[in-house]
Amino acid sequence: GRFPEKKAVRLDRGFFTSEPFALTNKTFTIEAWFKLNGPGALTGNPGNVGGTLFSMGIGYWSGLRLTMSYPDRRLGFHFGCPSPINAVSVGTEPVSDRVWHHLAATWDGQRMRVYLDGLLAGAGPYTGEFFPSGPDARFRIGYASYGFGSVVLDVDEVAVYAHALSALEVLRHA
Repeated sequence: GRFPEKKAVRLDRGFFTSEPFALTNKTFTIEAWFKLNGPGALTGNPGNVGGTLFSMGIGYWSGLRLTMSYPDRRLGFHFGCPSPINAVSVGTEPVSDRVWHHLAATWDGQRMRVYLDGLLAGAGPYTGEFFPSGPDARFRIGYASYGFGSVVLDVDEVAVYAHALSALEVLRHA
């Protein structure tokens, strides 16, 4: 884990899953501590090296996902949209592997934001609707497929909030 006395989970081919969280007011936050340890054992579409950290559904035509791409080591926050738009995405600058990071991805109905270690790392407008991937679209931590492979991912303290945390709240949590 983040501290010698703590335990964390390492995922590569596997994942954790739960019921999807509700987006009744077009706002949410996904927050976690994570450490990336490079590309995983499973590959995605040809030319796509990287994997999914968190998802709810597909994240391309519907749903959402947070991904890591290699070799550029950039996080992506994606909202799936029906054709012909496809995904609306926000990216970050490169993220260091083998270091614990605090991540918060928020949507307040107006803007998508990605915070890394308490600081805003990427943002973009999205005032559209959330398009769920269907009743079987579960919330996942780790490998999700849908064009992405896997990453070797250590995860600690995942939380989902029904509102968008403010920048100050994210900084306090980090």
